[in-house]
Amino acid sequence: MSNGVTQNCKYLSRRLHTAPQREDILTRSYSRGYPDVSSVARTSEDFLTQLSPGDMVCHARTVSVGRASLIGLWERPKCVGGSVLSPDLTGVLFPLCWDDEFVMNGHCMARGEVYSVDSPLGFLSRGVNRYFYGLQVERQALLNSLAALQGVQLEDVTLPHGPLRLTYGFVAWLSYRFHREIHRAEDQGMTQQHSRAFVEFLYQVMLEIHSFEQPSIRPRSGWRRATQIVRLAEARFAAMQGASISLADLCAASCSSSTTLYQAFEQVVGMPPLRYFRARGINTVHQKLLKSANNSGAVTECATFHGFTELGRFSIEYKKIFGVSPSVTLAAVSSG
Repeated sequence: MSNGVTQNCKYLSRRLHTAPQREDILTRSYSRGYPDVSSVARTSEDFLTQLSPGDMVCHARTVSVGRASLIGLWERPKCVGGSVLSPDLTGVLFPLCWDDEFVMNGHCMARGEVYSVDSPLGFLSRGVNRYFYGLQVERQALLNSLAALQGVQLEDVTLPHGPLRLTYGFVAWLSYRFHREIHRAEDQGMTQQHSRAFVEFLYQVMLEIHSFEQPSIRPRSGWRRATQIVRLAEARFAAMQGASISLADLCAASCSSSTTLYQAFEQVVGMPPLRYFRARGINTVHQKLLKSANNSGAVTECATFHGFTELGRFSIEYKKIFGVSPSVTLAAVSSG
């Protein structure tokens, strides 16, 4: 990497570590369900919706020092996930391998592409058997460093939000470095020296991407508007708190016609809006059942609370996603 980047990162690392609130977090989890990485990712919103049969198996490896963090995540099976970073952070996602397709905010990622996340929209992604890294740092610190390196005023620096094209070799090299950094933290712990080197490395990567590589953005046409429409519909769905939701509700909330709404959902999440939100609701019931006692009527109570009044249809759709009926899920939790 450039000497200018390295020197700037060393200064930045020293300055960041003068703050008294330094917190190192190391986690490694292999779970049948979505692992809670919110303490590391520091997201204001975070969810995962399973769309195909099979156990939701996630393998998460995370390292965090102060406000800088690195997350490695493997997810199976097909699912749609979404996150919104805290406004004082910015990040980049590095897709490494996947089956079929890996779609970020309606853009089908290609080998050698990464995704810069710097917007209140956050990101919505879908795919099967995905393995990727996420990197995040303090937004203001990165902007200050970019302004200093480029010799411009702070207001002249902007961070992109969207897919960035890098060389595949560069992304492969970063994958190796990410794996090594997490492996070293797990094996050796995080001394003061290691913590400073870790923060320095993450800022080096961010500065390299945003300054010297000058990647080209080639998003699918209309991706930002499509993502905004889905986000507004998501907000309406959350506000309903389990009550039934109509196409008219979603159109009004997203200020779009039914045709535009359908096109946005097909582009971003790969299915029609009502079908998607029905799957979201079924996933919510599934998570509640995993935490419930095996009481008589627990399935009915949980399903109707989240708007599923036709219990026979609900049970069939539940089994299509999770491979078993809701009553079997409840019994398995109690017996386990």
